[in-house]
Amino acid sequence: MTAATQERLASLWLEKYSTTRDYIARALRDYELAEDLAVQAFMQLGQKMEAGQAPDPAGLLNTITHGLVVDVRRKRINGPEVYSLDEELRKDDAWASAISYDPPENTFTSDFDRAVRALPEEDRDAFLLSDVRGLLDEEVSEVLDVPLRTVQRRLSRARAAMRKELAA
Repeated sequence: MTAATQERLASLWLEKYSTTRDYIARALRDYELAEDLAVQAFMQLGQKMEAGQAPDPAGLLNTITHGLVVDVRRKRINGPEVYSLDEELRKDDAWASAISYDPPENTFTSDFDRAVRALPEEDRDAFLLSDVRGLLDEEVSEVLDVPLRTVQRRLSRARAAMRKELAA
């Protein structure tokens, strides 16, 4: 690493490390992990700076930090990314047993399954993460990497479609 890059990175470290660590700690509610991820963010930033891929190092640091937080949240939610109803329901034994049990009196579950499958993929993703997995709208926004308002619109459409489908 060149001396100029080391100097700029050291300056950013002094200026931004505590803010970066505190942001991660608040976002993930884990101070120890926040320290590790903040160091990792600065290491990635140093690599990008050395490669000449960081015209705005402070902005790139924010982008790298956000990406690390989102990655951790995704892993906490469901390990590898899962957005299909079948895979989502298999994760939760209560839902899996309800879906696999198919006597006539269990029509709500099959109606629910059919209604969820009928949702557009983007609306279904938001619905599964929010209403099935229990994430807050803000968390769904970060996982799907879309604005909060977009998540709220998708959930509104999904819930309206589910109400309509299940009422029929």
